Amino acid sequence: MTKRKYRKYNKRYKIKKKRSIFRSKFFWFSLLIILLLSGIFYFFFLSPVFQIKRIEIMGNNKVSTEEIRVVVLDNYPRKILFFDSKSIFLVNLKKVDKKLKERFPKIAKISLKRDFPNGLISQIEERIPIADWCYENDCFHIDNKGIVFEKTEKETNIKIKTSNSLEDLSLLDKVIEEDKLQSILFIKKELKYIEIEEFLFKEKLTAKVLGGWEIYFDLDKEVKEQIFNLNTVLKEKIPPENRGNLEYIDLRFGNRIFVSPENLIDVINEN
Repeated sequence: MTKRKYRKYNKRYKIKKKRSIFRSKFFWFSLLIILLLSGIFYFFFLSPVFQIKRIEIMGNNKVSTEEIRVVVLDNYPRKILFFDSKSIFLVNLKKVDKKLKERFPKIAKISLKRDFPNGLISQIEERIPIADWCYENDCFHIDNKGIVFEKTEKETNIKIKTSNSLEDLSLLDKVIEEDKLQSILFIKKELKYIEIEEFLFKEKLTAKVLGGWEIYFDLDKEVKEQIFNLNTVLKEKIPPENRGNLEYIDLRFGNRIFVSPENLIDVINEN
């Protein structure tokens, strides 16, 4: 009777042996996944295959190639987790683009692209000085968008003077609307036979002509029509030999063209 009870007691409290983790399919499958992901991570981010080794810079003339290269090198990641890395996949092209434009206002446009497996190509488009934006003796180059990008003493052939001080002006500020700038460029181009020394940009546009007289334009109106009226007046009413006493020609009122002094021509009415 006692033996039987002992056997039952033994069976009830027998300890079950744990199965080895190395015999678990889940363990080996998880390990395989970890090794696979680690291999992929190493191949793309740490292996020499995709580490940046060359940076090609094209299209720059005024901005130093070496200075551009330094900015590019300073703005892509050097570490991932605890590892040094210059992987081509980690480069933030938008960030590099922004930093280059901030560092070099002369750069108008940048095309950055990865050149696999280990290169970067940077195509630079520099700003072209279209005119000078000036206050007294201080001048800045402006591009075709009306953006100032460089303080300069070397003038272009189009000088636009403003009545506003340039003390608070910063590089990459937009100082004039594109359509108004294009109108000024058009006036300069169309009036080649008149030597315009400079333009004064206020509530009206004043073209100061060599010889001391001025032409007034309204840039909010059709400039072609104003130039046509000017050409008509100069050709038919005021030939070069009669312009010695001329003070101004005002083209701002459509077909009513005012000339000073009044005794030269009071009012020209074109109907």
